[in-house]
Amino acid sequence: MSRFVATLRNDVRLQLRYGFYVAGAFVATIWIAILTQMPPDGVRVALPAFLFLNGLTTTFFFVAGLVLFEKREGVLAALVVTPLREGEYLAAKVTTLTLLATLEGLVIVLLGWGTELRLGPIVLGSLIVGVLYTLFGFLVVFRYDSINEFLLPGSLFMTVVQLPVFSSFGVWDAPYFWLWPTKGALLMFQAGFAPLGAVEWAYALLYSGLWIAVLVGFVRRAFRRFVVRGEGVR
Repeated sequence: MSRFVATLRNDVRLQLRYGFYVAGAFVATIWIAILTQMPPDGVRVALPAFLFLNGLTTTFFFVAGLVLFEKREGVLAALVVTPLREGEYLAAKVTTLTLLATLEGLVIVLLGWGTELRLGPIVLGSLIVGVLYTLFGFLVVFRYDSINEFLLPGSLFMTVVQLPVFSSFGVWDAPYFWLWPTKGALLMFQAGFAPLGAVEWAYALLYSGLWIAVLVGFVRRAFRRFVVRGEGVR
């Protein structure tokens, strides 16, 4: 536990040093400025989508930046011979970035809309999407050594992951989006304004939990392959 707590503190220090919290506040300010200029009916439609998309920078791209920095500084190479377990390393980053994304989402909701909505589902949605996006970030970035190598495949990957957002606007509401790992989180955000049925709640929680469990397995395998064994598949 002491190793995990120390890793959490170190990650928070790194995030502060590299301006992650300032960047998160800047992005939140932009979303709030947009939302406050929209009519209430428009916000009801747009806010769940904004929250769904907003976590991308704070989790997926931030964890990529941290991992690439640690690769460049030799931290990851040294990590494999320290007592710190891979699960503790991964969990620390998932925890700090997910909490940051959740806090950012709450600020957007409260300042861009107010308190007249269900905060519980929105917090759950933020936690789910934060964990998913951070795990996706690990899964992609372990394969690369520089931000230039990572940006294009990472952006294309997350564009596909976030396709269900189109269903929020009625632009593209395909039945197969229910197979997407992020559909449950999107439902949670929408539940802030309209209640979900029992089946939808079960789907959102259980299916999201299943995907998180699967991704944890894939991420740990990728860590061993690209970090511990140093394979260089590009």
